[in-house]
Amino acid sequence: MKESSVEEIRRKILCLTDPDIEYIDRVKTERGLPNASMALREIIREHESMSSPSVASSVWDEFEKRYGSKMTRIRLGVNTADRNSKVIIKMLNSFFMENGNVVWTSEKETESAYLALARQELKDEIGYYKQLKDNRNGTEKE
Repeated sequence: MKESSVEEIRRKILCLTDPDIEYIDRVKTERGLPNASMALREIIREHESMSSPSVASSVWDEFEKRYGSKMTRIRLGVNTADRNSKVIIKMLNSFFMENGNVVWTSEKETESAYLALARQELKDEIGYYKQLKDNRNGTEKE
């Protein structure tokens, strides 16, 4: 690694532990650097680049570019399945509590009043909890 002519190299006395010195020497040997100072500068530059927010944001951007639409589809599918299972639970609860007429019909043929009520109740419940979350985040929806 060649040093940049723009950077001024200054002498500084540092106090390091034996494991620190061994690590610097190991990096120097592994990378074929001529001295420990160059190894230490390389370690510092690597650390700066790894802790840079631009690295994290570029990784996130790449993830979003590759998998964003798939993650959205999965999230929407899970939300739909969750809503449908809640509707079924509410309907079964009503059915067993009522223990009335045992007639089975497909919801495709006709939607019963119970199913319409269960769907509306679930929609209201989701809206209520969303409003609580929005209020908690300080982003009230009008």
